[in-house]
Amino acid sequence: MTLTDTQLVLLSAAAQHEEHLVTPPAALNGRAAQNALKSLIRRSLVEEQPVSAQQPHWRTGETGQLIGLRITSAGLAALGLDPTEQTDADPADQRATAPQPQVVPRSGTKQDLLLRLLSREQGATINDLMAAAGWLAHTTRAALTGLRKKGYAIERIKGEDGSSYRVHAAAEEVR
Repeated sequence: MTLTDTQLVLLSAAAQHEEHLVTPPAALNGRAAQNALKSLIRRSLVEEQPVSAQQPHWRTGETGQLIGLRITSAGLAALGLDPTEQTDADPADQRATAPQPQVVPRSGTKQDLLLRLLSREQGATINDLMAAAGWLAHTTRAALTGLRKKGYAIERIKGEDGSSYRVHAAAEEVR
């Protein structure tokens, strides 16, 4: 599936949002945002849902109800994130439950590739991960966030040439 940079930014931000809601960046003008969001809806990567006034919304329904967009399992999968993470559960329930380490991801998936790179002694830089997965920086960082939410302890190692990331030894034992 080919997505534009704008669509990737929108999906990545939604994947990182506490309630998995789309929050269009302020720099995105009205028409560009509308076109990108309509395309994501048509592709079933996001879905409409009623939201409160405090939550991000993209339109108002016929009855005056604010309508927001939530990333779907297909949207998470398009980012290379595990779509089995519950997106339909109440966010309060998600916060109350401690993240659980996952079993080894399917062989050959991008998540498996990232974990193998992060398991190396020297870890991997964002550029290493971007090159391996073919993603932009924000999508790669969103994938790291997704791994953390699944219980993987990812440590940041500051070096002279920048930062690298590595799966903490305790998390590797779970795998």
